[in-house]
Amino acid sequence: MRDKRQLALHNATQKRWQARHPEKKKYIDKRTCLQKKYGVSVEFKNALIEKQGGCCAICAKPFDQTARKNACLDHIHGMRGEESVRAILCVPCNAGIGNFYEDPELLQAAIDYLEDYA
Repeated sequence: MRDKRQLALHNATQKRWQARHPEKKKYIDKRTCLQKKYGVSVEFKNALIEKQGGCCAICAKPFDQTARKNACLDHIHGMRGEESVRAILCVPCNAGIGNFYEDPELLQAAIDYLEDYA
């Protein structure tokens, strides 16, 4: 078991490494987040983006090719792993799906409303 001094030294060393390697830290953070939150790898997400032609599965707008910050993993809530992933969506489309509680009937009601007032 580490004592407080060893832990402080380890944390300081880790912070210095992170400051010197921000891109590597960002990659490790993304990898860890995808694995912990969704149970998938960065490689899986990137392969799905490529399979979709680098575009959102709903609106077909291209993702930012450098950061891909606007590429959201759309998944079935309550599940983890590759089988839970539906597609990769842009931020606005992902938010839209979420704002309608992933309910097809509610989405259809919104479509009907828009068509009535078009």
